[in-house]
Amino acid sequence: MGHSDALKATEGASPKVAAFSPLEAAIAKPRSSPLTSESSKVRRSEILTGVTFYMIPALLLSSRNSISTSLMVAAVYHQIYMFHKEIFLDYVHHDITRKWALIYFKLLLLVMAKDTIVDFGLV
Repeated sequence: MGHSDALKATEGASPKVAAFSPLEAAIAKPRSSPLTSESSKVRRSEILTGVTFYMIPALLLSSRNSISTSLMVAAVYHQIYMFHKEIFLDYVHHDITRKWALIYFKLLLLVMAKDTIVDFGLV
């Protein structure tokens, strides 16, 4: 059996690799996995960060009363939290340490926001 005969024999065999097109990927229903719930948490966090980011200048322009100014203070502290949370997620590698650091940091920011609101008489 020559080289061309062996080639003809392998052409008739079914391929081991199945073709996968982008169209098939678009039609296929999404698989459920723990990553999809994590992805929705990330998306929700990004939306909340974007909302508070755009809420700060709007409240700054329209802060005629103490409630809108208090909301602006809360939005600023939320931005601070989200910024530092990204740093914690990147540099603190132990899960338990990261969770406790974020809990204590969130408590610190809540106390700081409360003090800011009370000290400036925004209540």
